[in-house]
Amino acid sequence: MIASSLQATPVVIKGLVTNNSVPATRTWVRVQYTQLGDTAVMTDTLGNYEVTINPRLIRGSVTASFIDTCRRDSIGDTKPFDTSTTPTIIINLNGCVPSGLTLGGFVQNIPNPYTNPVHVLYSFNQFQSQDTLEVDSTGSYSKTIQRTTPGLLEYRLIDCNSILIQDSIFYNVQDTIIKNFDYCAVPINSYFGIVRLNGAPTSPNQCALLLYEYNVADQAMTFKDTVRINFGGRFSFPNNSGSDYLLKVVPTSNQQGFSATYYPSGYSWAKNSLVIGPHLSDSTALIIDLNQNQSNQNGNGIIAGELRVDDNLNVLGYNGTGIHLLDKNERPIDYQFADASGNFRFENLTSGDYYVWFDQCGIPTEPIPVTISNTNEKVDGLIITANQLGISYDNFVSIAPITDDIQHINAYPNPFSRQLKLHGSTNAEVVVFNLYGQPITNFNLTENETRIIDTTAWAEGFYLINVHSKHGDYSIKLLKD
Repeated sequence: MIASSLQATPVVIKGLVTNNSVPATRTWVRVQYTQLGDTAVMTDTLGNYEVTINPRLIRGSVTASFIDTCRRDSIGDTKPFDTSTTPTIIINLNGCVPSGLTLGGFVQNIPNPYTNPVHVLYSFNQFQSQDTLEVDSTGSYSKTIQRTTPGLLEYRLIDCNSILIQDSIFYNVQDTIIKNFDYCAVPINSYFGIVRLNGAPTSPNQCALLLYEYNVADQAMTFKDTVRINFGGRFSFPNNSGSDYLLKVVPTSNQQGFSATYYPSGYSWAKNSLVIGPHLSDSTALIIDLNQNQSNQNGNGIIAGELRVDDNLNVLGYNGTGIHLLDKNERPIDYQFADASGNFRFENLTSGDYYVWFDQCGIPTEPIPVTISNTNEKVDGLIITANQLGISYDNFVSIAPITDDIQHINAYPNPFSRQLKLHGSTNAEVVVFNLYGQPITNFNLTENETRIIDTTAWAEGFYLINVHSKHGDYSIKLLKD
């Protein structure tokens, strides 16, 4: 019986493909065998391949090959097969990788989620021309570049604070250069944080971040600057003083669908002391979470009116016209800007109790209560006047006003100079705050006790005494001259 008349059986061809002993992943391998058989298979993530052939003859030869990335030529090997004795044939293939200048590194602190690619720019001619290296989601980047002569390599990267990071290094043609970057480094002597909406970072076109500083002399919040919101919702600004700051995030238009930051009760940073907005007192990141509007209601109710802004508020930082619509628990459910004529209108409201609150960018105001019912579905003609009433230290610290029926602590003299006396007709907890809203002393006062405090070292100006007793909480404002 001659060989050509014998019945062949399948043969498994497999092996490992490498370049300079490094696995060649996702690489096509061509398999050819006797009687013009031809097929192809791709290596896996470890560089391995495997394919089954069905030759017509029991005996013959098989060749496996791939295109070498260095020589751009076919690298192959041929082995005989005999289906009666060798059902599996191992053919390993090894090529080379191109030699040259290897660039690589790691970019740390890339915001998560990774939505906008980060790029490292490099140039060999002082950026008369440039190339780009894209950073992957893990922060890594690498590339091998053919260079025939040594020279100067320059790097550039624009970080998330819009700051240009650049560097340069001399290289030889076969060097491996590792350059790491910090994409979102915290600027020195700066406060920083992230603005988020629905848990995801905002973008610069969605909102603006207004910065206010507490002015001790005027006892008021003073507009300082508009802070840029960068990639990943990040922001930072220099901490150039020992004062307190307020941050106000506002949408760029009514179409953004979220409310400006709202602090009806303040942001607590010390016992019995509240600031209208975030108080920045340390170097930790401040996360500002915005509220999505809940205006997709299906009722017939309407709340409308007119906003009138005093001339003294038509200044940078205070001339905004944003209006909050709050539910009965004073939670924001909608937000819009009044039009050029000062008109505003909230529609599709269901029956219930609401508050309308004008957003004066740091100036405390009282919400206006409004009720929508089946018999009163439209409330219009509301007049909101924006003015500077309420800008005072009392409102900045924001505690309950004093009333005659609960005051059981007397503080005197007022004004005081070298000492201050407090007399209580009931047990009470007492905290004294300075002009910055910072507690400078605290103690418990027992019934009918008189406490004398040495105030020689206290600076001149206003002080606030917070009293907590079974009769209620209140404040006493005093002046040291």
